[in-house]
Amino acid sequence: MKVLLIQFKRLGDIVLTTPLIDALIKHNIKTSFLTNKMGKEILQNDPAIYKIYTIEDGFKTLLEIRKENFDVIIDFIHNFKSIICIAFSKAKKKVAFHRKHWWKNIFYNVTPYFIDRGYTVFDRLELIEAIGVDVKDAKPRLFISEKSKNKIDDKLEKLGIKKDDFLVTMDITHRRETARWCKQKFIEIADWLSDLGAHVIFISAPDEIKYVEDALSVSFKKHIFFKNTTISELTALIKRANLHIGNDSAPKHIAVALNTASFTIFGKSDPIGWHPPNNPKHIYITKGLHCQPCNKKICKTLECLKTLSVNEVEEKVRPFLGKIWVH
Repeated sequence: MKVLLIQFKRLGDIVLTTPLIDALIKHNIKTSFLTNKMGKEILQNDPAIYKIYTIEDGFKTLLEIRKENFDVIIDFIHNFKSIICIAFSKAKKKVAFHRKHWWKNIFYNVTPYFIDRGYTVFDRLELIEAIGVDVKDAKPRLFISEKSKNKIDDKLEKLGIKKDDFLVTMDITHRRETARWCKQKFIEIADWLSDLGAHVIFISAPDEIKYVEDALSVSFKKHIFFKNTTISELTALIKRANLHIGNDSAPKHIAVALNTASFTIFGKSDPIGWHPPNNPKHIYITKGLHCQPCNKKICKTLECLKTLSVNEVEEKVRPFLGKIWVH
């Protein structure tokens, strides 16, 4: 059986779709992926993926997908572009969650109703269960190229960071202010970790560099900022780290996939849906206000984030450090 997975939106969502690869290969199913160029970079080292197509290649991709004659196409996007791919393909089974608007279902012949199972990974697995694939234990997965690993190792060595030093990656950015904790508070956490002897490396997307630079300008310590890293290099850096701290965004999901310990600060999002359950290596904090989670793009008060103090975060991180940091 040949299966194509369609997910070309947001890096975090792409990472959270990788458990399906894990589940499908256990059933000897040849799995391909339609994603974007950024997704291709993070997926291309996975030995189990047969082919990776990119949405940016347009009509060329449509022709290649049609020629491949997939048995099953599973669509997690369900928008105009993905529907075109579905309609143009020769797939026998075209799978997506059932939608309220009838016209969104006519291009698919397997449309299970969505059942909220909590963690979004479990929700996505419903779509391969709909084609008869039994899922028992599937987890996010990522693979790192030797080239990227060596490049990060070389950069860290030049900075004087040794293999046995405690390394923390910190992601203080998010495209939504409703999921972005105060940057000055992140800096206080970074300074505190530095006092404990940790090396803190800040990361960002290219369009977030100034935001991080502005934050670092108020720091009392000299921290490292890796600018303009490729997705592959970012993945290698997080793999090398002992701990990742940040908002609920793509780097956190990369850390989970790589089994790097993580600490996440939640604002608008629901930890039940976006955090791996019952995993002591990945913990989080939320203010726990009555309005959380809200999933809003805009909030007049941002109370859940503004009232979450540095002390509250330190109190949650401190015992966690005791478990993962051997001095």
